[in-house]
Amino acid sequence: MGKSRTVISAERRVKAAERERRALELRQLRVPFRQIAIELGVADASYAYRIYIRALKKHVPKVLLEAEVTQLLDDLDRQVLEIRQLMARKHYVVSTSGKLITSPDGEYLDDDGFKLQAQALLLKVNESRRRLVGADAPTRTRIEVISRDAIMESMEQMNQELEEIERQAIDAVSEPAALNAG
Repeated sequence: MGKSRTVISAERRVKAAERERRALELRQLRVPFRQIAIELGVADASYAYRIYIRALKKHVPKVLLEAEVTQLLDDLDRQVLEIRQLMARKHYVVSTSGKLITSPDGEYLDDDGFKLQAQALLLKVNESRRRLVGADAPTRTRIEVISRDAIMESMEQMNQELEEIERQAIDAVSEPAALNAG
């Protein structure tokens, strides 16, 4: 006979908690997410990152969480700077034998593939930044449903208020006329 769902669920929660604890420990030591993924036995660095962020949200006080987010944003800024510096340099096409490839007129060929790879990295870094600051978080919209009866009640109340204002206006106009006649 197999384990009950409750036991399996509890085991999963314990395993998840252990992963989160370990991710926090490793990241505190500034271990890269790629290495954390290997250590935790998960698919890739992005999955390790999600485990780490989930652990931060669950276990770290808000003040420390904000400091960690600031540190992560600083890390992302450094990565962007390094990628841009690499992109600013000249990169030439190299053959599989390690020789620079030249055009028919003798000029070295620019390696556009490198720039495309760097741009893809920039995109990933920017996606990480957007997730960190919550730029892609869904917005919540409050929808209020008003029944027909509520609308009719409001209209009746507005009509009564309007009648009262009209009465006051008539009284204000008739009062001076009554004083002049008397």
